[in-house]
Amino acid sequence: MSSLIGQTINNRYRIEAIIGDGGMGTVYRAYDINLDRAVAIKLMHAHFARQEEFRLRLVQEAKTAAQLDHPSITRVFDFGESSEGLFIAMEYVSGGSLRNHLRRLQRMQKYLPLTQSLQIAIQIADALDYAHRQGIIHRDVKPGNIILKRLTRADEPGEQPFRAMLTDFGLVKLTEGANLTRSGATLGTPTYMSPEQCEGQKLDGRTDIYSLGVVLYELVSNRLPFTFKSLSEALSTHTKGVLPTPVRELRSDVPALIDTILGKALAKNPDDRYATAGEFAAAMRSAIIALEGAPTQVIA
Repeated sequence: MSSLIGQTINNRYRIEAIIGDGGMGTVYRAYDINLDRAVAIKLMHAHFARQEEFRLRLVQEAKTAAQLDHPSITRVFDFGESSEGLFIAMEYVSGGSLRNHLRRLQRMQKYLPLTQSLQIAIQIADALDYAHRQGIIHRDVKPGNIILKRLTRADEPGEQPFRAMLTDFGLVKLTEGANLTRSGATLGTPTYMSPEQCEGQKLDGRTDIYSLGVVLYELVSNRLPFTFKSLSEALSTHTKGVLPTPVRELRSDVPALIDTILGKALAKNPDDRYATAGEFAAAMRSAIIALEGAPTQVIA
């Protein structure tokens, strides 16, 4: 992978560094020679590119994702095929993933202030609400797919100067029905997957609400509600109706209101969750008002 550093894709994108590597492809920071800007290039793994159905679906999903226009969704600029493989060119955000920020906090044994945790979750919920209204489900909401963009000033009064942005819209859906998951691989990440997604049921936007609930739980408590090692373990836990430990038992400064919100977002039955991501966001905004006066700090 690193051998691509310094090479130029399609006479336009000069590869500069590896950002990350996932199940579908490797993400690079690149320089768009034509438009004089930094971009993120997701280069699909070769075994995907060899499947014609995948290639056709990738074109469709790239077109769909390119239509999304929301401040908390990374933009898709281009799609193409090169000698190095299929690629998508996306907006480059330099702030680092939420996963990296959480790991740093966990190493330091520090919590993110509650209002910042809620700000992140609200911004992602707003993005999901927008996407769901366009008929698009993310299917893989997790800290690794959330990037924190640093701002020179906050978007809204009372907020901290960063914006949480969701990436990889539509890419998980590409593996559905393409015989890419028959060997035990899963769509999404089991720890963040809703019970209905674990069971392979038909999904709607409420599956993303559950996944974002897991993210919020982790933001507030510095730990996951469950630690599944496999899809079968996740299925077993959900089937038994096992519930996560209330956050206020792990962190004494968390009010009961936060556990109430998490309990609804993490309900096993989709009908018991917030009906829309917009409702979830509204509940969290109400929580921020209730928390006014709690200490906040800029993410370092």
